[in-house]
Amino acid sequence: MHVLDDGGGQWWQVDVVLRPPTGAPDVNAALLDLVRAASCDTDDVPPKVRDVHITYSYDMHPPEGNLGVGIWVRAVDVGRAVNAAWSMVAACAAELLDPREPELWDLRALPLSAVLDRDSLPNPHSTTAYRTVPRTP
Repeated sequence: MHVLDDGGGQWWQVDVVLRPPTGAPDVNAALLDLVRAASCDTDDVPPKVRDVHITYSYDMHPPEGNLGVGIWVRAVDVGRAVNAAWSMVAACAAELLDPREPELWDLRALPLSAVLDRDSLPNPHSTTAYRTVPRTP
């Protein structure tokens, strides 16, 4: 499993969705490969979660097309988790689209407990886990 580790703490699922420049080629698969190569490979991860994956904006996709990556980050707080994921994904995207840098379109960060907790209301992003959470009335 490929993850980012920003000095320990708890696990966060961070999804970074970028708005690619107009006319940019579809580089989602290449971005995913770069992020995998730049992250660390470890077995010290929570069970039943997805590896690095392509992700999408929850409510509306960028008009130029989607460019998004979801990755697990271990960090002491949400700010550090978001910063680590954003820094890596933005740098990898800039490498692919140089000199045209994509803009941030959407960013989500969820703690592991929100992704895997059966007792909470289902989260629209719970698909980051391999199982689904049944909707409660």
